[in-house]
Amino acid sequence: RDLVLPEFAELPDDAVWRGLIAENTRQFSASRRHLERARTVIGTYPRAFQARVLLALARAALETNDLGTVQGLIEEARTLDDGTEHRGRLALLAARVAEAQGRHDEAIASYRVAEAEGAPESRAQARMRRIGLQLTRGSITADVAVRDLESLSFDWRGDALEPEIHLMVATIEFQRQNNRGGFTAARRAMMANPENANSRLTQDLARDRFIVLFADGEADEMPALEALALFYDFRELVPVGRRGDQMIRGLADRLIEVDLLDQAIELLAHQVDNRLEGAIRADVAATLAFVHLLNRDAEKALAAIRRTQIARLPGEIEGRRRLIEARAHEIGGVIMEPF
Repeated sequence: RDLVLPEFAELPDDAVWRGLIAENTRQFSASRRHLERARTVIGTYPRAFQARVLLALARAALETNDLGTVQGLIEEARTLDDGTEHRGRLALLAARVAEAQGRHDEAIASYRVAEAEGAPESRAQARMRRIGLQLTRGSITADVAVRDLESLSFDWRGDALEPEIHLMVATIEFQRQNNRGGFTAARRAMMANPENANSRLTQDLARDRFIVLFADGEADEMPALEALALFYDFRELVPVGRRGDQMIRGLADRLIEVDLLDQAIELLAHQVDNRLEGAIRADVAATLAFVHLLNRDAEKALAAIRRTQIARLPGEIEGRRRLIEARAHEIGGVIMEPF
């Protein structure tokens, strides 16, 4: 807020600090704009600080896909500081340029230099990117990549890098059909920073996968108990609206198939009491009543039918409800063969 005061806003020195703040908050286009304006005064600062500013500008250029500018800035910054932390930042940027240009062996070697010599943040970024590149090249397995990334996520916590690590883990896990691992990574990303763009991207990835499993039917190929456990453990991914309601009713059907009647009743009762209206509510209430019958409770079956009575239901729904109501009266608590 101080840096945008009118008395500062036109000063090139103001642009130095605004550019560094923008780089730190990943606003790379703004960072590049400010730091390029600051080039006229950067030479008045200590050499080590000049190097820091040039590397911030190089990163902004890299993130805005100007690789040619990055290389020149790296060479210029190399002459200004020979400290270990500075060498780590240089190695990380050089590795990213090499990776973008397809020079993968050179990139991995530079990432390892950054891991060995950089400041903690540079080491963490280099390790994450080196793991991703090695996995892409096939020089490590997905198991090894996930293990190393999860280890890194425990070592490095609390800034924008952590959700990026979780995004990589989720992507790998979903690609190899490890749904639980992918959903767990997405949950960790949201716990780390729900406002971060990579956290939201990870959540979207997980929700799309959840829909494929439980709305599009892929989970039907899984063992029933495994599918149900996955649904219950990550039910925060159920979408709102009609599609989510359909997904929950499909889960209730799976619960009935494996004779988990109390759990099916809980799901269906929540739908009837809190989420549905009109004819669809009356139809789901009929299913709820039928499950009560299977669960040897004709009284609750009748209650489910009676509290959802409405006029002018479609004939098929009305007929089904009447049949279930008649059976509840008939059996008097004694379950007959399902009809």
